Amino acid sequence: MSFRGVAKALLIIVLVPPAARGDEYPDFDLEISCQTRLSGTPGSTLRFPARVYLRTAPGTTDGSQGARAWSLSLAAGQGARIVAADASMGAGAPAPVGQRREDGYESTEITTGVANEGVVSAVILSLTTKGVYLPGSGREPMLDIVIESSVPVEGCAESSVDFVDGRKGSGEPVKNIITYGVDSASTRRDDAGPSDNDMDGYEPCRFSSCAGPYFLRGDVTGNLAVDLSDAVKILDHLFRASSPPLCLRTADVDVDGDVNVSDAIFLMNHLFLGGASPAAPYPQCGLETEPSTLACDAAHFCP
Repeated sequence: MSFRGVAKALLIIVLVPPAARGDEYPDFDLEISCQTRLSGTPGSTLRFPARVYLRTAPGTTDGSQGARAWSLSLAAGQGARIVAADASMGAGAPAPVGQRREDGYESTEITTGVANEGVVSAVILSLTTKGVYLPGSGREPMLDIVIESSVPVEGCAESSVDFVDGRKGSGEPVKNIITYGVDSASTRRDDAGPSDNDMDGYEPCRFSSCAGPYFLRGDVTGNLAVDLSDAVKILDHLFRASSPPLCLRTADVDVDGDVNVSDAIFLMNHLFLGGASPAAPYPQCGLETEPSTLACDAAHFCP
């Protein structure tokens, strides 16, 4: 069934305008969870995952039911695009992974064209069976996407993926809508408008793509802290044949372009004897100020 068929399918669940006060509905909040900062080779392209969630708060309802159906329309900002989308692990996946029944509906597709790049997705948990809806409280995954972002030649570039009404796939333009109700269905939004209970609006994915690895020097274990375990990790790598750090630049504490025992000694002197601090980026995550040829997969380190 195409998105054109959604209109016919929605007739079965009788979409009607909301007539009750906002506090008689649950509050629905749409968010896109993603990494907030990435780094890579200048001029390269990065791909990374993100996930769309629906948060439901019962408000003054009894909390017994949540959304019955929803549609999503997403678009990426300048320097980024959505290259893949998958609803198979979300709340709209067939039971038992998700809540969708055999008589339900799901369609997800990447959209293309000028001012139309993005993704649209629609789910109806059941077309005919009553009592099929998401929990009336909690956070449910809706959609997994893959974002592609361009790394600038230097510095950082800001971009985002947001909820943008009107992306068009095989059918008609799609809006970001949550459908709620038992005997009839009401259209709810999270757009800070009259159908949004808390008027807070969407929560997009905002991120920075930076030239060069973004890391914390001395954080060899990748736990966003610099402590004794990092010195031990350096020594284990050097003398016990343990796996190397994912970002060798974190272990080059004295910034001599190599990883050796002097880095472990430098770090322990700093931690326990008041010795000099590691060079930037330290004590916060950041970009390296000195050139280095050491490998660095910083994706597992700084957020």
